[in-house]
Amino acid sequence: MFKKVVVLILSLSFGTLMAQKTPCQINVEKELVSKIKKYSSKELISYYSPKAEKWGYMDRESKKVLTPPYFAYPEFFNPDLALPHMYFNKGELICEGVLKGSNKDYDVSEVVVIQPFIVPQVTRRGSVDYTRDDSKLVKKEITGFEVDENGKLLYISPKFFDESTNTKMIKDVFSYKEVYYAIVNKEEEEYYSIINKKGEVLKDFENMDGYPIIIESVNTAHSFWIWYKNKEEKYVFKDFSNGVIKVILDDNLSEWNSVLWYVIAAVNDQKGILDVMSMEWKIPPAKENDFKKLYYTTVKNKSESINRSVEYNREDSYIYILNSKNTFYDLDMKEYKPKK
Repeated sequence: MFKKVVVLILSLSFGTLMAQKTPCQINVEKELVSKIKKYSSKELISYYSPKAEKWGYMDRESKKVLTPPYFAYPEFFNPDLALPHMYFNKGELICEGVLKGSNKDYDVSEVVVIQPFIVPQVTRRGSVDYTRDDSKLVKKEITGFEVDENGKLLYISPKFFDESTNTKMIKDVFSYKEVYYAIVNKEEEEYYSIINKKGEVLKDFENMDGYPIIIESVNTAHSFWIWYKNKEEKYVFKDFSNGVIKVILDDNLSEWNSVLWYVIAAVNDQKGILDVMSMEWKIPPAKENDFKKLYYTTVKNKSESINRSVEYNREDSYIYILNSKNTFYDLDMKEYKPKK
């Protein structure tokens, strides 16, 4: 009798758990997870179906198609999978949320958990705020600028104060190897310079035509890059440690086209893959390079401190380049197509 009661309780509990699953969770388990369950999520690669105009999964090694095309866009686990626009039943059921990777046994508990989209705030550098008054920062006894222990600007020399607008000419302060520098310009001038704390302009960083941007994500003792737009509307990338120009690109580096600090970049309308850690070409620019977007997949959580761990993350990841034919290359230019 006791065994029967235990079996009944277990059966009811299992039935309750099943009843609590949403239609999306049930469909994701049935139509997706069941087909990829025995594969590592790192070994899954997206394939495109021209007939369905959607994406599914194939096995990286065998090129065997594992799932029907459910996705509106190519999707990869890194280590989990966001589920934007996963279509079932001819589009009647659209599932979203997060599907855990194989390291979490493809858990569906967060499917249909929709995160709100936050519109990023865009600020304009160098714009004049006529309500500001930076005169309180002026200190006659110094020739450059001073900061507090946290790097916040405390005082500036009178020569870096614009009396016509009551604004400081120092636009930003940054540190390199525990030494502070500042980006300066006058509001009416179009060029920028970098100074040290004494107010001295650094050689090779004077009168730059565009606002110099620091690539802070990869600031290390060996790589600290500053870029700006020149008169030819090209983007110049300099090594801050020695002022040497590393690359000159057609366009600014796009976060949309980058993963783990590899980025699609162009020189004279020829695309390549640039390693932003070293500013060296992983794949040199060439006419035949048909690159649209970069993706990566991994089973480990990407470290939040990417500047210290990007090399580790690269070693544990597969990186792919999408081309205009909707197939993928890896960084060795091997192309991946599903077997027919």
